[in-house]
Amino acid sequence: KELKKLGNAAGEGLEEESLKDKHWVIATGLAYASDGLVLLTNDGIFAETLASAEGNILSAYDVKIQGDPPVELLHKWRTGAKAGGVRYGRVWCSMTKRTGATSKLRVKYVESPERPIDMLLDAHGMRVQTIRRYAFGP
Repeated sequence: KELKKLGNAAGEGLEEESLKDKHWVIATGLAYASDGLVLLTNDGIFAETLASAEGNILSAYDVKIQGDPPVELLHKWRTGAKAGGVRYGRVWCSMTKRTGATSKLRVKYVESPERPIDMLLDAHGMRVQTIRRYAFGP
């Protein structure tokens, strides 16, 4: 598909651009063992805002872990979480499904490259089976 860009009013300087010539940036990548939503953009400012902690844009994950998580820990995360010397800020976590061997959690927090979700869960002794990002924003 071709996009056409018009020059000045006299019609001089007509240029053609194709989508394959655009520079796409991965605004939010995923960890190796994760799957789900990945956002591509050609707007560098938007990509930086989404990937930085200062943007305060929440990322939402569905996480399946072995066993039951400590409920007190999940409530404590709402006031601030810390793992491996890294402050994660407020982390909202709720239980969506519980079976005998596994639990499914819905985790929302402000994501950045310095604050991966798998590091937070591993630091608190949760054995992760699957991680899936499904949304950005509130």
